[in-house]
Parts: sequence; structure tokens; C-alpha cells
Amino acid sequence: MNEHLGTDIWLKDGDIVVLPTGDASVVSGTSCLIQDIANRLITPVGGHWAHPEYGSILYQYVQSVTEDTDIMAIEQETVRAVESDPRVVAGTTEAKVISVDRETIRIKISFQAVNEHSPINMVLGYGPDEAVIESGL
Repeated sequence: MNEHLGTDIWLKDGDIVVLPTGDASVVSGTSCLIQDIANRLITPVGGHWAHPEYGSILYQYVQSVTEDTDIMAIEQETVRAVESDPRVVAGTTEAKVISVDRETIRIKISFQAVNEHSPINMVLGYGPDEAVIESGL
């Protein structure tokens, strides 16, 4: 399988998913990587106390995208943040802003995970009050 992509606590809408037994549910493999990439993209750089370089600056663009250069900057920052994960093959990430409005930026992201044959595709919706993996998980 793809255990090399990791296992982590499953977060749904920012909350831990709890099993009927009271244990935390987990995600593994591709689902874990997608969740981790989404968390990296929505966390402001410096927002993780133990890893000050972790995160992205996408939050700066929410509710303020005004020009095509902003769109390019969002796409470039997305690629940079995704490829800072060691499970992603450098040079394989593509990011395309598919919609922007006053509340949300939606980004289609594609990348190749290490030791995987198929690319991973996801759509991230990111706004001031929420971030949602719209597809891919």
C-alpha cells in the first residue's frame, strides 16, 4: 500500500473524528498526505510553535485578491508550500486558482507523491472562516 505517506489523526472541519469506542479516528496513505498538505496551506507561516517555517502566506490573499499578479502569487505560494513537504516529488506540483470571490479562494492542486505512480489531485476552498478540502479525500 502507501504507508510511507504517513498516518495521522483524522480532522474533519478542524475537529478530531471520534469513533464510537472513544478513540480518535486516523487517516493513512494518500488521505493523510492530502490532509497534511491542506493543513500546511491554511496555517500561517510561523503559526506552528515548534516549526516557525511551516505553513503558507495564502491567508494574506483572502478577501484581497485584486489583480492577475495576485492570482500568480497564490499559485506560486501554493506550489512552494506543497513542495516543502518531503513526501512530494519536487517539480511535480501544479496549482491553478479556479475561482476567487469576496469570501473564498478555490485552488486546484496536483502533485506527485514519492513512490506513487498516479498524481494526487485536490481542490482546496480557503476563506476567512474556513478551509475545506472540496475533493481529493
